[in-house]
Amino acid sequence: MPDANDTAQPEDPPVVTVSRKPAAWVLFVAVVLAFLVGDLWLKAWSFEHIAGVPLRVAAGDDGPRVYVPEGTELRAIDGTVLIPEADTADSGWVLAPRAKDAHPASAIPRHEPTKLVPGLLDLQLTLNTGAVFGLGQGARWLFVAVSVLATGVILVLVWRSPARARVYHAALGMILAGALGNLYDRVRFSAVRDMLHMLPETGLWPWIFNLADVALVVGVCIVLVLSFFDGRGRPPA
Repeated sequence: MPDANDTAQPEDPPVVTVSRKPAAWVLFVAVVLAFLVGDLWLKAWSFEHIAGVPLRVAAGDDGPRVYVPEGTELRAIDGTVLIPEADTADSGWVLAPRAKDAHPASAIPRHEPTKLVPGLLDLQLTLNTGAVFGLGQGARWLFVAVSVLATGVILVLVWRSPARARVYHAALGMILAGALGNLYDRVRFSAVRDMLHMLPETGLWPWIFNLADVALVVGVCIVLVLSFFDGRGRPPA
């Protein structure tokens, strides 16, 4: 009779996790830095150039405030000339006016969108006091808390994941970069700077977003796809 040991299934080799192979952090960190730097650079460049005059955003008691160079002529949507308010925050800059109960983005000077990819993608400035797709307007500190919590969860997921799960690491890096990019804006400016408008001529996509939002959405989609095809609820090795 064959020995019982002869029919025993071979054990799976132990999975080497990122916690045991520090070099596996390289891809994750590189993706985080690439998207985070790209997001912050695009925001800064857009608010410097897209409106025709450089804009500065600062946190105020009633939300974000927009400053324009002194002497800038501002016009409302109906063409009315607006008089910027005097402000001592910075010499040479004045506070762009907005109605008392209007959205902070209404202080951004009226400007024509810059066509990045004709018919597909425009650059147009706005401020978002909510989350992706404008959800949860005004819940600034809730989103800050969620972003901080998400950062901790992502780091733990990377730490416990297989060292060879490179696509999974890149996706988590995109999610973290997106969370950190928008977290920076919420803490410093009381709002997120947005400028990307997709399919502007069709009206099918009314939202204006930024590179951090793109990284978040794409990263989450990749993680969901990997989890679905793995079939075990774990990132593939």
